[in-house]
Amino acid sequence: MTQDKPDFSDLPTPAQILDALKRNPKLAAKRLDLARHFKLKGAQRRWFRALLREMEESGQLAMGPRRTVQLPEALPTELVVEITGLTPDGEPLAKPVDGQYRNTKATIVIVDNADVEPGDQAEVTLRLEEPGIYSARVRRKLATGAERTVLGTFSPQGRNRPGHLLPLDPHRIPRVFLIAPEKAAELKDGALVVGRPRPQANPQAPVWVDITEVLGQFDQGIESLVAIYSHDIPFEFPDEVVAEAEHLPAGLTHAEVAEREDLRQLPIVTIDGPDAKDFDDAVWAEPWENNGHHVIVAIADVAHYIREGGALDKEAFKRGNSVYFPDRVVPMLPERLSNDLCSLRPHEDRPVLAVHMYIDKQGQLQKYKFSRAVIHSHARLTYERVFDALEGRFDDETQALFEPTIKPLHAVYKVLLDARKKRNALDLDMPEKKVIVGPGGEVVSLTRRERNDAHRLIEELMITANVAAADALERREAPCLYRVHPEPTPEKLQNLQESLKLYNVKLERLKGVRPEHMQNLIERISGRDEQDLLMQLVLRSQQQAVYTPENKGHFGLALERYAHFTSPIRRYSDLVVHRSLVKNLKLAGKGGLLSDDKRLHSVAEHLSVTERRAQHAEWDAVDRLTTRFYSAKVGSHFPAQVISVQRFGLFVMIEQGLAEGLLPMGLLGPERFHFDQQTNMLVGSHTRRRFKIGDKFDVTLVEANLQTGQLTFAMGKLTLEQADAMRAERAQFRERGARGRGRPQQRPDQRNTSQRKHAGHKRKDHEKRPSRHSKKQGWQKQSRDDA
Repeated sequence: MTQDKPDFSDLPTPAQILDALKRNPKLAAKRLDLARHFKLKGAQRRWFRALLREMEESGQLAMGPRRTVQLPEALPTELVVEITGLTPDGEPLAKPVDGQYRNTKATIVIVDNADVEPGDQAEVTLRLEEPGIYSARVRRKLATGAERTVLGTFSPQGRNRPGHLLPLDPHRIPRVFLIAPEKAAELKDGALVVGRPRPQANPQAPVWVDITEVLGQFDQGIESLVAIYSHDIPFEFPDEVVAEAEHLPAGLTHAEVAEREDLRQLPIVTIDGPDAKDFDDAVWAEPWENNGHHVIVAIADVAHYIREGGALDKEAFKRGNSVYFPDRVVPMLPERLSNDLCSLRPHEDRPVLAVHMYIDKQGQLQKYKFSRAVIHSHARLTYERVFDALEGRFDDETQALFEPTIKPLHAVYKVLLDARKKRNALDLDMPEKKVIVGPGGEVVSLTRRERNDAHRLIEELMITANVAAADALERREAPCLYRVHPEPTPEKLQNLQESLKLYNVKLERLKGVRPEHMQNLIERISGRDEQDLLMQLVLRSQQQAVYTPENKGHFGLALERYAHFTSPIRRYSDLVVHRSLVKNLKLAGKGGLLSDDKRLHSVAEHLSVTERRAQHAEWDAVDRLTTRFYSAKVGSHFPAQVISVQRFGLFVMIEQGLAEGLLPMGLLGPERFHFDQQTNMLVGSHTRRRFKIGDKFDVTLVEANLQTGQLTFAMGKLTLEQADAMRAERAQFRERGARGRGRPQQRPDQRNTSQRKHAGHKRKDHEKRPSRHSKKQGWQKQSRDDA
């Protein structure tokens, strides 16, 4: 501290300052308000300002615009970090990898004696010990400093000089790497390359990389490859895994068929999308007693082929799940299994794990029975063909299967749908974006993925089968990987309520919320003009579903128990459930669970991580493909709507959500804006114009950055030249501010009389400055005009 502490007994401690902010968030409005709260005067206030600066430097406080003081933004409980050094006691220190949190001043200390060193990356669970200080426990080590690769673009620096590798995500890796001149001579400017950093003793010295792969140029349709490398998705199967898959026997022996339930005579069918290649579920139904229904859901018997502990099993566990991109799939299992042996292809005998479910006319599951069986799929149907048949539009195949299969399935769906509504399962049926990619990698179109009754029919049957699997294992106190969806946290609900206030919508409660409360909210916002936006807000208020050996229920589906059972070709969690069913229900054949029950905790954590990794990679690829599609529309104007307000600008969506992008602060207009944390708005410094979630206005697309996959917009209908001029003017304004920062700035009218005379700024009576009141009225008028 630069100043001696005044000798006063009533000065606040850092703990008291933090406690005051926690108890009364309104004190975060201004530093002066906080000083008044503690009744500080004169020298006390000078010391107080110095203390606040120290607390900011340590990460305990955050300083906002216009001398505001606030608690620092909390980091998420799960985060990927990079080890940056050691504490004096030898404990590893870490920084977030995610660019959103990279510049945080918080201290993160690894406390579980994990085997990590500076340069390593790991996924950790954070615990807030006190403001600005977190303890972290390593959930999964991602890569060592020596193993990690860097994805970036090549930039030549001249003949016989080292080239540069510019990381594709500079927020995550904020440095430039050097490439040896002889290798740089072989690369083209802008080439997308993968490099492995060389070990070095001095962390401050320039880092050299060895180029391990050249992916190509950005105009070659490599968006999915970028996502694969950026998110460390394993995409090449080791030789021993491929060899094990190729040596698996095709089909079942007579003895294996004999010990299974024979369902080959039933007109069972698969129903999937037109581009599906792996068919892991088949369905059939018939009437049951008292207007009930008997349903069979048959799932590919992956456990029959993959033995726990083998090379195939280890690789499937490592991947965790298949990853689906618009132009390719990175499968969990080799093609020999995913598209052949385990795929329930039509007109071929296939081993399955089947569940017979008996559902009453109210849609309640009355009883079930699991068996290992063999089926012979009678048809490979698509959602569109089944929906056409339900609407009375038949082809030869659906006409023949309508009475024995399609009609009974639809009857089951109707009672299951009624039961879903009665238990108040959340109806967040948001339309997804579909990217159509041509054979040359070109983006043909962007559309909304339509869902019809055929999609929902299969969804309800799979949900019911998953409930039966979870119930069967829970009744026997057998190991199970439950799919748990916790209720929203009070903090998330508070944020949701603040956003909904802008639309005169109120939550029923913030604590003890139940599915019916959220479903009532969904029904109240359905049909409104802002429905899609409000649905997104509700969706963001929900917690992430995870895998866990402990059953804690599924909030979104309003179910007491739930597990994933129906997709073992593409999810390892389902394979674990299959193995537990085989072992604990004493089903025919081999492939039962061998693992110790205690291992399920680490299995669940790993699979939750790989699922999120796959989601982020899929979103990344879609964003990049979307950016390439709109790169031909730079300069075009679009109606836009604000979907998120940040300190640095607004995120907006165009064309009903087909694309999203950033409207940065510098392209909002000529004035400065500051972020009001309490109202979650951007507020103009002169006009007082406010921007909030849901606002609509016209924007101009000014940039489509293929390297970052980001669209950038400017406010209003501008030419590109006007947008560039606005950005340049804003940059000059920031530069002038940076040059003058650190010394008080006086306006001419604030100088003393002699200064004004010397500068020629002496005012006449009729040139006096307007009062604050009159200026405020002018701001309000301008704000109304802008609105």
